Amino acid sequence: MKYILLVVSLLMLSACVATPLNIQPEFPESWDKPFAGDKEECLSISGVYRNIGESHGDDMAQPPTLDGTVFSRPALVGQNGRVLIKYDETRSVLFVNLKGEYTRPRQNQWISFEENISCEGGWHHIHRKSSSYSDGTFTDSEREILLARDPKGNLIVYSKYEDSSSSLLILRSSSKINAWYKFDNIEEKKKRGHEKEKGSS
Repeated sequence: MKYILLVVSLLMLSACVATPLNIQPEFPESWDKPFAGDKEECLSISGVYRNIGESHGDDMAQPPTLDGTVFSRPALVGQNGRVLIKYDETRSVLFVNLKGEYTRPRQNQWISFEENISCEGGWHHIHRKSSSYSDGTFTDSEREILLARDPKGNLIVYSKYEDSSSSLLILRSSSKINAWYKFDNIEEKKKRGHEKEKGSS
């Protein structure tokens, strides 16, 4: 019996996502560690998530939001916004829909967009890099986003953002934000609530 329990424990640990090297801050101890497939295959992160989440790290913006903090498309206001994510494995694309009260009236319709992703070490990986020029200032920005789900179905996100501005090759300013985020899976939370009600009845 002890041997069986040991094997089960090892299998569960092996299913957890290995935190990529050189990541700071470290993964929050109070959060459930996310699950993943093997190094070359990422598990689906399809689901409906609460737009407002929790953060751990450098990002002082409170509260963090899935539409703005992660996808850089702030559109929702209030506590009831939700984000529907569908993962198309064949195309390596995330289909993202925002639902709720918008900052600009849109007759309560969905805002939809696509995000190209890759799979690295069990994590869904989004990489963005851009450069711009305005009023004599060059600005370069780069962002890496890692996504996976924890055992409760919640979305776990790591975001690393760096930007720098320079004028005539003289560095003027730079900033870095490294942080972890967690967004509740609305469907799984409702399911657990129904199961709890059945158990108490």
